Amino acid sequence: MVFLLRWKSNTGLFLLEYPGPLLTAEEGSKREEQYESEKLGSYLYFFKCKDGSKMCVDATHEVRYGKFVNDSLASLANCQMKQVDLDTGPRLCLFATRDIIAGTELRLFFN
Repeated sequence: MVFLLRWKSNTGLFLLEYPGPLLTAEEGSKREEQYESEKLGSYLYFFKCKDGSKMCVDATHEVRYGKFVNDSLASLANCQMKQVDLDTGPRLCLFATRDIIAGTELRLFFN
């Protein structure tokens, strides 16, 4: 679980990044099979880029908070994953979908 600790977050504010190396969807699927065979839990996030290509971010071995945001029903979610395009490639970032006060658990609807 990840909680907003220090400040109030306003709607639309950047909260954190979903960390990890950017992979093709094919490489992500291979890692998913590998992790399953090793009985290792995984934090693979598959997504479709704005250009239509399919990619994956593998946060399995990351220690940053982004991978620990819990899934939620759409009606209870208070943040949203958005693709941010940088020179180094797309990044997945969480943004507040409503005002969030300190101490509130960050919840994401994985649609």
